[in-house]
Amino acid sequence: MIRKLAKIDYIDLQKLFKQLYEIHYTNREDVFNQTHPIIESYFNEILYSKSKFCYVYEMDNQLVGAILIKKYKTENYVTLKPRTIYEIYGLVVDKAYRRQGIGTELYNFIIKLAQKNKIDAIQVEVWAFNHDAIKFYESIGMNVKKFTYEHLLQPYNQTTEKLTVRTVTKTKL
Repeated sequence: MIRKLAKIDYIDLQKLFKQLYEIHYTNREDVFNQTHPIIESYFNEILYSKSKFCYVYEMDNQLVGAILIKKYKTENYVTLKPRTIYEIYGLVVDKAYRRQGIGTELYNFIIKLAQKNKIDAIQVEVWAFNHDAIKFYESIGMNVKKFTYEHLLQPYNQTTEKLTVRTVTKTKL
């Protein structure tokens, strides 16, 4: 069952998002702090904000999934058209409940909500090391919009991250 986040969900939501952020901290400890990703003040902001909201998936009287959304309007730049966006700030399903369609149900719920509210697009940023998330978003029909590149000036420990290098060979005709 999908429902809106409630005040009683604080501890369970923390546990869910801790699973998600462990992946991030493990792979990019130079970027992410090892901490609780949902602190109480942020949780309360989600509960009472008009631009941020969260829906949770309940099964067997247990919170097993959540999708956190931020609604915003793009700037009216000279080169870009203004749009209203739902950005997924986090979509997580408990490890024990993955591959049962829960993430897809949460995403489809947000699509219907976006259509009802005349939202122009849904988008999400995914870190390059999160191969499962990339596969998931591609499987539900999302397309790559842009790439963000970085040049690290301070080295970090990459032992846990498997970097994929693509080789392009040019052939002369």
